[in-house]
Amino acid sequence: MAGGIVAFKWAEEGENQLLVLMNRENWGSRIIRAASWNENGQILRGIDERYSGTWFGISKKGRVSFVLSSSLVSEYRREITPELCASHFLDGTESPQEFAESVEADMEKKKMMYGHGEFNLIVADLNLCSMFHIMKGAHNPDVLIEEVPYGTHTLSLRGLDCSNYRKDTRLRELFTHMIEDLKIDDGDHQLPQLENIAGRFMYDAAGGMHALFSEDGDEEKRYGITSTTALLVKRTKKVMFFERFREESGVWNPYNFDFDIQ
Repeated sequence: MAGGIVAFKWAEEGENQLLVLMNRENWGSRIIRAASWNENGQILRGIDERYSGTWFGISKKGRVSFVLSSSLVSEYRREITPELCASHFLDGTESPQEFAESVEADMEKKKMMYGHGEFNLIVADLNLCSMFHIMKGAHNPDVLIEEVPYGTHTLSLRGLDCSNYRKDTRLRELFTHMIEDLKIDDGDHQLPQLENIAGRFMYDAAGGMHALFSEDGDEEKRYGITSTTALLVKRTKKVMFFERFREESGVWNPYNFDFDIQ
């Protein structure tokens, strides 16, 4: 299965439109690849090779999706995994609301296909200034959808902005403090700041794993936290994307991308 935790700021005004930090945890034998462009160079995303889905992606058309799932792949049929839902949104043309409603309707028809899996999926269109949250709880066949308001948010397997779990509330406090350091007038200097924030999001000042996050699975090189992703989209449509990815060898490698939304 794959989980993790996300903090993001969805801004109605100001220099930065969207800032996202995500730690992804891998707790199953999935073959995953670091962020890269798809075949036509329009979608930047991490890849789950078995099902060609993604846990985090952004397109040059300004479509963004990220997902947390605690479900084993075997709990889903190939065509309806949460990661594939995230990929389908990036490839599609439906608005976030239309997509969320179509997922809700589709899952209503196929409740038995989803078993006991749980997931939380965010889909957004930056050109439309629209963002929706799609949630399915464990042992619950129903899917819930809601529009995400502007503001600072957290996303975990407990849902959006969970207030009764200390890990989520501590993350929001930490994230709010960290993004105060991201100056909006520094231009190209924002990328090093983004990398620094991503590092602080994953590790504490002493260099060890922050107690806020999951233990690393040292005995299994692809278990535990396998990537930290930072995404910044400016109001000018300039995109900065940084990922720190743990390769199959256990080595951590950085990946940087910048481009403009069309």
